[in-house]
Amino acid sequence: MDRPPSAGSFEPVDVTPPGCPIIILWFDPAARELVIPAGADSRLSAHLTVRYTRILLRLMAAAYGGAFLHAGLVHAGRGVAVLGGKRAGKTSTILAALQHGATFVSNDDLSVHRVDGGWWAQGWPRAVSVRGHTFTALGMSVADVLREQGWSLEHPESAGIELPAADSDERIVLYPHELTALCGAPMAGAASLDTLVFPSFGPGPARLLPLTPAQTAALLRHNLLPVPVKDADFLLACFPPATPEAVADELHRLAHDLSGFALEQSFTALYEGAVLLQNLLRGST
Repeated sequence: MDRPPSAGSFEPVDVTPPGCPIIILWFDPAARELVIPAGADSRLSAHLTVRYTRILLRLMAAAYGGAFLHAGLVHAGRGVAVLGGKRAGKTSTILAALQHGATFVSNDDLSVHRVDGGWWAQGWPRAVSVRGHTFTALGMSVADVLREQGWSLEHPESAGIELPAADSDERIVLYPHELTALCGAPMAGAASLDTLVFPSFGPGPARLLPLTPAQTAALLRHNLLPVPVKDADFLLACFPPATPEAVADELHRLAHDLSGFALEQSFTALYEGAVLLQNLLRGST
């Protein structure tokens, strides 16, 4: 559709990624309507529909006061958020928990909300990048699982490739359902949030160190995603986010309501950290 819809005051919006054919959407700010061109390639149309549905849902969650965190969540009666940046051990910690029977909610994208006096976390799962030596540290063989189950990886970056060597730093990109299938774990879209864990790698045996509310609040601020969407600035006026003061107050409440822990663990003994995480999931430390 190279012309705007017949009804409404639609404006063209160029959402073309670098190096791709031109993609134009039509947007009516007053009516808050977004139209995906009917003439688009069916696969592209499906991709755009999923992408912008996700964007709109994230903007709605932010507008209603949800704070977005660089965090994953596992659940087993209680919910434990695992927060941290790249190479902090977030994915390794979550995978180890899944091996021990936890339910997967999200790997590194989470929105949190206060509900009826408690906290609730909504997962926004997306493709997960896992390095070859991480699976080895967890005692997993992706090739063996694929062969036994008779299925292959689906993500475009992983489909048909030769799997990296066990000790390799090369990555495998997995969809969330593939990740949970490899670990034999269930998956949920949202769950209660009861504890906050900030992992890091280091020598020595695994240990959990209690954090003060002030320490927890500082780490939450460090792992805050200030803008919940990318490349969709034209939609922000329709969904004004919570003010920085409101977000800061939300993180302050979260840090004071829930217990925070630093998880120090060795990359070569992830099972020790998984045992400690299991205790948190059961409500004990």
